[in-house]
Amino acid sequence: MQYVITEEQYRRVLTENFFKRTETRLKNGYNELKNVINSVAQQMKMSFRFLLTYGAGINGIFEMVKNSMGKLSMDIGDANMNYLILAAISLVFFGYNDYRKIYKRVKSEGLEDPFKVALQETMNIKERLQVILNDILKDPLYTAIDIIAYTHLLFVLPLAELEFFNNPEQLDIAAEALMKSSFITASGVVVKKFIESLKEKLSSKKSESGVDEPQDGLQEPQSDIA
Repeated sequence: MQYVITEEQYRRVLTENFFKRTETRLKNGYNELKNVINSVAQQMKMSFRFLLTYGAGINGIFEMVKNSMGKLSMDIGDANMNYLILAAISLVFFGYNDYRKIYKRVKSEGLEDPFKVALQETMNIKERLQVILNDILKDPLYTAIDIIAYTHLLFVLPLAELEFFNNPEQLDIAAEALMKSSFITASGVVVKKFIESLKEKLSSKKSESGVDEPQDGLQEPQSDIA
């Protein structure tokens, strides 16, 4: 039997599907960060739980710093590595006011040099993120909080799904889905501005490369049953 759905029903299906994929990705990132923070709190007696306030985007930054430091073959153990990275993120992005406590711990463990590396790698990543986001938004971001708000979106939009933003109607679907997420700290205005700017940039690149623009409008579902 063939079932027919309305355009509005199809729109809701697309929105819900995109929301589920995005929410799963965000939830996984948030839980990974939470596990690291809890582990550091138990082993190092230092709490960085305030970072969880800023959602899953922090986990993306954490992984970037850890990957950069991993390439340097530092043999300091996972517990020390995680501690140094969380401390560096806290200082570079938030100006964490307990620097003396952090440095005292670092010095007592003989981790001054690795900590300097963690700080430098975190500052480098912050600068790279700022360049990427400024390029997309065409509007300079000055504060670390602004960078983090948009960085959430960089980590939840995989390149494989960028084609989802081929036309304004699909753009609205993506924005609706992302604004429902409980793990994104950015406002609805921020979400829509980011996606609109990203779509404009992608369209510009396609035009420059001579690739034909896709047809406007929702694509009809391929399956007989939705």
